[in-house]
Amino acid sequence: DEASQVTPEDAIGAILRGKSLIVVGDSQQLPPTNFFTASSISGTDFDDLDDLDSDLQTMESLLDECTGIGFREKMLKFHYRSRKEGLIAFSNQQYYNGRLFTFPDISNEEKGDQISSIETEISDQEKLENYSNIDDLTAIDFRYIKDGVKFKAKNVIEADFVAQAIINHYKGNQKYGTNYSLGIVAFSVAQQETIRSALEKLIRKEPSIESIMNKDEEEGLFIKNLESVQGDERDFIFFSVGYAKDPKGKLSLNF
Repeated sequence: DEASQVTPEDAIGAILRGKSLIVVGDSQQLPPTNFFTASSISGTDFDDLDDLDSDLQTMESLLDECTGIGFREKMLKFHYRSRKEGLIAFSNQQYYNGRLFTFPDISNEEKGDQISSIETEISDQEKLENYSNIDDLTAIDFRYIKDGVKFKAKNVIEADFVAQAIINHYKGNQKYGTNYSLGIVAFSVAQQETIRSALEKLIRKEPSIESIMNKDEEEGLFIKNLESVQGDERDFIFFSVGYAKDPKGKLSLNF
């Protein structure tokens, strides 16, 4: 499984020991790469790497090798994971040519768009989300942090905002008697660690929130980078894109 993330050298031992081979993967997912880890260790920003695209394209996965030598293919067309169809609609049309069978979100069929956009600042103290009915929420909620700054693959202001949003999520669970799970996806290892540090600071100020966060051991909070999150699912996912102007006010177009 997840063969698009597995290199042939990591899989060859299991393949040789098996009597048959079924390879499951998605060619539209990220290939195996150590780019995120390497860029974090070196402190290199995405914007500094002109050859990023070529680096990613040259990485071969087990899935690439198997399809390249003519293995028989069968597409799994039914998509079950999205509670709201708006979560998969764009990917279905742009990456899978509309071939996926998805299920309409009948609870929101008369509520208009599934995407909302709000411009906000880190100083804004957001109200707790009304979690009494998850179906009343839009599929995708975009928050633009207009005062964010990106430096060395990190957007500290955005990380602080995400950390506070995590706290608000669990307070919302407590207030409305719900237990919705949460996952955080950062677009770099550096941003992942910055969010984790920001959250730890908030927890030290409010220790009682940690017991609320740890209630669900099976589907507890995770904070991961883009490369390592594939295959995980939660009721809510917060993406920290980190895209913003640098300290000199320059907005990179290499995104």
